[in-house]
This record gives sequence, structure tokens and C-alpha cells, in this order.
Amino acid sequence: MQIRSISLLSLIILLLITLIIMFLSYFFKKPYISKLVKNESEIHLFIECKSKKCGDIFLTPQKIQILYSCGLNLFKGTSTIQNTNIGYKNGNLEIINNRDNKILVSLKCEKQLYEEVFKYVETNK
Repeated sequence: MQIRSISLLSLIILLLITLIIMFLSYFFKKPYISKLVKNESEIHLFIECKSKKCGDIFLTPQKIQILYSCGLNLFKGTSTIQNTNIGYKNGNLEIINNRDNKILVSLKCEKQLYEEVFKYVETNK
């Protein structure tokens, strides 16, 4: 009887740990760049988390404006194109401040979208 109660307790603990991990992975899901819209002078990147739009990145010839609020991930900022570098690391688009090499944002992004953003930023520097 004691072995059966230990097995049941172990099963309950395992189930609880699994549920906690599933909850945390859903709650802390990382935002990503879902779409790029480009016109003659601007690029608009759409940020989503859990398939819901939660932010934007606007690139003009002079500046980059970042606004997003996705769960615990919050960011609002503006930088000039000249003070910004664009990088791609581990499947993430990184917007980097030139002055201190600080990564302002790092968001999941397809390589093709990154390449369009990189080309735009380098052309407008």
C-alpha cells in the first residue's frame, strides 16, 4: 500500500510540474515580427505574440520608432537611423544602439524580413 501511495504522489507531482511548465511557457511566449509592409519611403513591421498584434516598428529615412507591449515584454523608443545598427542572430532581428552597442530589441524574425530591413537601414545611413 505504501508503494502505491508513493507512486500516486509522484504522478501528481509530475503532473503539477508539467502544468506549471506549460503555463509558464505560454505566459512568457516571446513576441515576433509577423509581417513587413513597405512603401516608397517607409517600412512598417508588425509585432505579434500568441497570434495577436501587440506592437509596431516604423522605419523612416531619418528614424526608427519601436512601440510594443506583449505580456511582460514592453518597449517604447525612438532612434535615428545613423545611430542604429541592424543585426541577425539566432533567428532574431536585433536593433542595436551604435553609441553603446546596447541591443534595444531582439525579436524573432524570418531571414528574408531581416534582409529587407537591413538593406533599408544601410541605404538610408
